[in-house]
Amino acid sequence: MISRLLRLPSPSFPSDMSTGDPCIDDTLRRLDAALVGAASVRRLTLLEVRDHLLEARDRHVQSGASPAEAARLATSEVGDLEATAAHQRRERAAVFCKSALILGAVFATLMLIFYLLAAKLTETGTLDILVTLAAMGVVYGLIMGAWFAYGFAQSMPTAGDDVGHGFTVYTPRSSLWAGVILLVAMTAIFLLCALGLAGVGVLAGQPVSASLFLMLLAAYMIAGVPTTLVRIEVSQHDMDIRGLFSRQCIQLERIRAFRPVATWKRILLPGLGMPYRMDWEGEGGNLMSRRLWLNGEMVNADRLQATVESAADAHSVPAGSQGASE
Repeated sequence: MISRLLRLPSPSFPSDMSTGDPCIDDTLRRLDAALVGAASVRRLTLLEVRDHLLEARDRHVQSGASPAEAARLATSEVGDLEATAAHQRRERAAVFCKSALILGAVFATLMLIFYLLAAKLTETGTLDILVTLAAMGVVYGLIMGAWFAYGFAQSMPTAGDDVGHGFTVYTPRSSLWAGVILLVAMTAIFLLCALGLAGVGVLAGQPVSASLFLMLLAAYMIAGVPTTLVRIEVSQHDMDIRGLFSRQCIQLERIRAFRPVATWKRILLPGLGMPYRMDWEGEGGNLMSRRLWLNGEMVNADRLQATVESAADAHSVPAGSQGASE
């Protein structure tokens, strides 16, 4: 029962994983039945096994076996399917525990700060408030942990991407809609707090410090949403970065460094994902710099990181270099 719930909202075998070979497809279906997570999560394991099976089948065909015999030999070499599925289940469970713990603790901490600023602890028993906050943190952590472990998977390269001539990095439409919902919700909170400071609306009675805290938190999230709207076209020679308010075309041969932003800065910088700093040599020879946010939902994010890091290898710039302008 629980394993079925952990496969929602798409419990059936992903149709795009079918190869047309009955023997290989049967193996993939049996493996899929033992995996957990939505189709996008299970697809990661299925794709790895499918590629292995197809490569093994082609190898046996080249050795003289018939297609049917080659498929049978390939499936016999794939190993213990249950062991593969058990590894995937353990991996997803680890992601769930880590995400639930971290996100639940962060949410409970933010709510505690709000309660302190709103002087709620003086109005209600401290123990009651702490129990309530702990319960809220647990519920939020469980929900978000389940999403990140069983409902979310890193986007795969699209079928239209041409490895030889370039690729596109973008946020899928479903994630964009999630960003829009987040933007609307945070904007509503910001406006309600602003009205509350003016003595109007449902938050009119809140202490100024509590309203300012919520406004700051909402503004932080609002500022982070545009980082998901970046679209990057990467060709053999350059990358065209199109943001909500800007556009830059950078030649790959001019890139000098690409590295994650310092840990303490990640907390302060609004954005959804991991922030990276990219340095490149401008037309006048001066060192330019900008930040890019990459996350697991962005299609081809891994390929972009590998491409830019490879381009920067020959001309790296020390982390403490001066003169870069962003």
